[in-house]
Formats: sequence, C-alpha cells, structure tokens
Amino acid sequence: MVCSSDTTPCLNRHERKLLSLLNVGKFSRSIGDLASTAFPELGRVKGNSWVRNALRRLRTLGYVLRVRQGTYSISNKGRAELSRITGVPARPRSATIRQRQLSSAEMAQGAELQEDYRRPSRRGECENSIRPCPYVLCRYHLYVDVKENGNIIMPFPDKEPDEIEHTCALDLAGRRDPMTLDEIGLAMNMTRQMVAEIETKALARLAELVGAAPVDIEAAFAD
Repeated sequence: MVCSSDTTPCLNRHERKLLSLLNVGKFSRSIGDLASTAFPELGRVKGNSWVRNALRRLRTLGYVLRVRQGTYSISNKGRAELSRITGVPARPRSATIRQRQLSSAEMAQGAELQEDYRRPSRRGECENSIRPCPYVLCRYHLYVDVKENGNIIMPFPDKEPDEIEHTCALDLAGRRDPMTLDEIGLAMNMTRQMVAEIETKALARLAELVGAAPVDIEAAFAD
C-alpha cells in the first residue's frame, strides 16, 4: 500500500498502477479500452468489473470525476497525482460554465458593452491583426468554445487569453507547414486521441457529402 499524503487513504499497487495509466493518451475514456490496456501492465488477469470498481474507488478519493455508461473522467486532483507519479506535467482539465438566465442588470450591462465593442467581421480584417487575438467572443478564438446547449468550455482555465500560445483556429488552419495531431492537441488542450476522433468525424461527414470513402486518421499519421 502506498499513500500520496498523510490525509489521503492508501492505494494498493494495482490501483496506483491503474491511476498511472489514466494519463496515457493512446485510448479513449472507455473503461473497456482502459481494461484491455491495464491487463498486461498489472501482471495478472483482471476483468472489466475490477477496473470499474477500482475507478469508483478512485472517484471516492477524488481522483476520478465520474464512472458511468462505460466511460470515466479524470479530475484535476487525479491529474496532479499523475504528474507526481510520472513526473510529467499534467494537462489541465477544461472548465465548463453552465448556461443560465441573465438578470436584467446583467443584460443592461451587456448592452452597454456591445455599443463600444467592435471587432473584425471578415478574415481579411484580422488575418494580420494583433496576436494574441483580443476578441475572445469570435467563434474561431481558442480561449472559449460555446456549445449548442449554451455551455461555455474553457480549454485553458488556468490562463488568461493573452497567455495561450495560439488564439485563432484560422491561423492554425492556414499554416503552410502541416501540424501533427500532437501539436494540434497542445494548441487546443486536447489529447491526440480526442483530436483524431474529431477529425475522423469531420472527414466522415465530408465523405458523405462528396460520396467518397472515409479516411483512417490514425493510419494516415502512423508515420
């Protein structure tokens, strides 16, 4: 049994090894994928039920946020512990701001700000503008991502808009030198697997529109 601190319950060696595997970005957040990866690493046969129960214990200790529907999600505490175990700086977890109804005072304040807020309306007006881009409300800005349900995702909750390296998605898309999945992941605070999944879905959608066969992203970037 190994304890990370005097106030944290001890983890046995298998649970500690499982925790260290959560930071491997080679598979999705599927419990089944995690189990198949964990079996050879643990040195003994353990089924999906053991992995699920171990994840629930890690959730009780605050290392994992949720375990349901065959998936899991790691917490900031878990990321910090992973960083301590592996010595690799942890990737911060994106923050989500839930949609809510604005008060009359907030709406009035927003209306006043809107009168003085002017940003470029065309790509040509901002392509050679200042960087980091200050217009965080632009749909192509990488500091925030507004979902269809109104929730706001902040990929870099520990940084200010002028502290992230890349602020415009169009700047990255227009680069002459192609970016790897890992480089895109660093720019958007995603794992390689998450970027590959998004790109695969996008190419599959394009394939439907033009009637072509979908492209295997992982195979394309295997080299």
